Amino acid sequence: MLKIGDNTIINRGCVLDRRGTLKIGCNVNISPNVSIYTAGHKINDDFFNGYKKGVVIEDFVWLGTGAMIMPGVKIGEGAVILPGSVVINDVLPFEVVGGVPAVFKARRNSNINYCLSWRSYFM
Repeated sequence: MLKIGDNTIINRGCVLDRRGTLKIGCNVNISPNVSIYTAGHKINDDFFNGYKKGVVIEDFVWLGTGAMIMPGVKIGEGAVILPGSVVINDVLPFEVVGGVPAVFKARRNSNINYCLSWRSYFM
C-alpha cells in the first residue's frame, strides 16, 4: 500500500518501494535521488528469504538529496534527514539526523506551518 499526503513533493530519481506499506504525510519534501525501502532480505537466513516492514514518514519531513530510508523506519513530524544519510532507526519529531548510519545532529524549530508548492524552473 502506498499513501501520499497533500502538498508532498517527490523530486526526480527517487525510489519509493511499495512492496510493504509506505505512508508519507502532508507537506513532505523528498529531494532528488532519495530511496525509501519497505522490504529486504534476511542476510543470515539459509534461503535468503525476504521480509517486509512498513515505513511511515509524518508531516513536514524533509528528506535531503540521496538519503536512504530502510525498512521499518518511522520518521516523526518535522524531522530533517540530511543529504546522503542512511536511516536505519526511527527518528523522533523535529530531530535533524545525518550520517551513515544517521545519528542525531540537532533539533528543528517545532513552530512550522507551511504549505509546499513546487515549480520546476530548471531541469
